[in-house]
Parts: sequence; structure tokens; C-alpha cells
Amino acid sequence: MRKRERFVEVFDLQGHPTAKRCDAWSHAIDDSKKKRFFAALHQGPGKSAQDAVKAAIVQEYKTKKA
Repeated sequence: MRKRERFVEVFDLQGHPTAKRCDAWSHAIDDSKKKRFFAALHQGPGKSAQDAVKAAIVQEYKTKKA
């Protein structure tokens, strides 16, 4: 199986009261040409773009299960 790599853009923020950076990425919805976009502020325990993606995956799973 071939591992797919994705890119996460990291943006420096100015003037936000609690975050200095934001991560943003997208992925295809199922096998369609449509994409879903994500953005996550650098807040709380997550310190990296990888942490942000993992947290989004977990949250999406919990939302679908509920």
C-alpha cells in the first residue's frame, strides 16, 4: 500500500487574542472531486500541524458516530 502524504499550511496570526498560528489543509470527500477544508488554531495541548490533523480526524469520527 502506498502512503499518501498531504500538506498542511501554517499561518502566523497577528492580533488574535489566544493564538499565534493556524494550520490549514484539505482532503477529498470520498472519491469525489469535492474537498473538505480544515483550519485549526494553535491552542491547547496541540503543538504541531500533525497534532492538529490528528485532533480533526478524531473529532470527525466522534461526530459521525453520534
